[in-house]
Amino acid sequence: MKKHKAGQPLRWRLIWAMAGTVLGIWALLMGLLLLQTVEEVDNSLEQKLHQDVMYFYNLPEDAWERERAFLHQYQSGITQGDAEAALVAVDPSGQRAAESSISWGEAVRADTGEVVQLNLDNLDREGQLILAEWILAKNEKIGREWDTYELSRDVQVRKAEVRGWVDGNTVHVHQIILRLTNGGNDLVVDIGEEDTELETVPVDYLELSSRIAEWTETGKPAEREEMERHLQHFEMAQILVDRAIRGEHVQWVDSVSVYMPTDSQTERADQSDGPMQDRGQIYLGISLSKSEIIWERIGGTLIKSLLLALAVLLFLSRYLAKQIIQPLENLQRATASGTKCTVLGPVREINQLADAFNHAQAALKQDLERERDLMRAVAHELKTPAAVLRSYAEGLQEDIAPDKREAYLRVLMEEANRTGKLVEDLLELTRIDSGKTPLRMEAVDLKALLAQVFGRYEQILAPKGGTLSLLLDDCTNTCDRRRMEQAADNLASNAARFCANGGTVTVRLRREGEETVFTVDNDGPNIPAEALERIFEPFYRGDWARDRESGGAGLGLALVKSILALHGGRCTAENRPGGVVLRVELPVNDAGRLAR
Repeated sequence: MKKHKAGQPLRWRLIWAMAGTVLGIWALLMGLLLLQTVEEVDNSLEQKLHQDVMYFYNLPEDAWERERAFLHQYQSGITQGDAEAALVAVDPSGQRAAESSISWGEAVRADTGEVVQLNLDNLDREGQLILAEWILAKNEKIGREWDTYELSRDVQVRKAEVRGWVDGNTVHVHQIILRLTNGGNDLVVDIGEEDTELETVPVDYLELSSRIAEWTETGKPAEREEMERHLQHFEMAQILVDRAIRGEHVQWVDSVSVYMPTDSQTERADQSDGPMQDRGQIYLGISLSKSEIIWERIGGTLIKSLLLALAVLLFLSRYLAKQIIQPLENLQRATASGTKCTVLGPVREINQLADAFNHAQAALKQDLERERDLMRAVAHELKTPAAVLRSYAEGLQEDIAPDKREAYLRVLMEEANRTGKLVEDLLELTRIDSGKTPLRMEAVDLKALLAQVFGRYEQILAPKGGTLSLLLDDCTNTCDRRRMEQAADNLASNAARFCANGGTVTVRLRREGEETVFTVDNDGPNIPAEALERIFEPFYRGDWARDRESGGAGLGLALVKSILALHGGRCTAENRPGGVVLRVELPVNDAGRLAR
């Protein structure tokens, strides 16, 4: 036999269903919040980017030369997450006039006293990181959270030298050497490339700055990994600006047109009455981890709402476990043990199910009790004829009374016929109740059938002084003639058996709406009230019907009930003063309607 796999427990099915629902709602709400936050972040960044670049648009026309010297130090005010900005100025001829840098510096020449700008763009990625770490280490020693190193604050340095290519007031740095007070040297920057045109510039004052020299919120220098991330963002911002300069549309790049004369145009502007209207472009691009910005904004909300959703899920699980699962488990245990199920739980459907189980258990107990009663009744009914047959058979075997041999044989035949009839009726009842009895439906004249069946019992009533009264209307129904005749015969036999001496058996047949009704009314003793419903049970006989000659085996009315049930009808019994009425109701079918 194939074994069926045990299903998943209801507790887990409900939990998974609730988890899917609660987390699905949470995901939907968080998705809407995420979309709104992304839109807000985009609008905020674009607005801030535009504000930053518009600073250059609002500059006076004579401020370009002053501002250009400091563009390499430009840092955007956009400080969200790891944002880094790259700025490029393109003059009217299409050449790059200035651009922001990762690192920069400023110094005062010891020989001339001139202020020079230090260009550190020749440093590679590793050099930029080493310089940033060096600045952080120096400032950490003196307790300053700065991204700039100042020579004047370093008591360990005696003087400094800058080697590089000098272009006006700008030195393109190859090396920066600090002469220490202890006689040693500190090589801060070393490009590693030798050039015969390099010039050594002694300096009295030196500042070195790096935009990636960050400090943490706890006052500690940033880790190298964080500085690398800032450096990567700056390089990406430069790439975005380059694409915008080539004419591509880039989201995080904005530009503005500003007055930006070339060198020759500046000279002409000095000789003219008004300013030259040659305009260049300022491009400002940013690169950032938008996901980090979004997480900073709604990360706490996501975590708190998820914890709230899990708390709701836990509460619902406990609530449903108490309201549904526990009552169902109690119901399962009660049904398994055969005890009565409680019907006072919090869920109406479970109470109805428990009530149905209780009714089913009660019906099963009744069926088992009826089965036991049937077995006892069968044993009892067969015990008496078996004893009679045995005693008379022994008498014949021992030849006790040869002159009574014929009488003994007659008794044996009667008891054998009685036992055969009992077994036959019992088998018939079993076949009918099992639904395995085929019906041969045909149009039957019930008036003629009842007149024929009950007419046979008129002679049986005569010795008791009884009479038979037939009040029959014309009625035709589709039914199994043999089965219906068998039911009528059992009713007639029952009425004749219990009819009082000198009494009357009255049979009536008529239509009542959509039913065909016939009643069998016989004068005689009433049936006890507690026995009115049970007289249709197999082998049921009350104390009032215990006489073997008059009581029968107790199967006749049981057969009547079963046969009528096959036809959709029913039979009931009721007392009347001085008698009993058995009422049969059959539904009017097509044949009955046609007959009318």
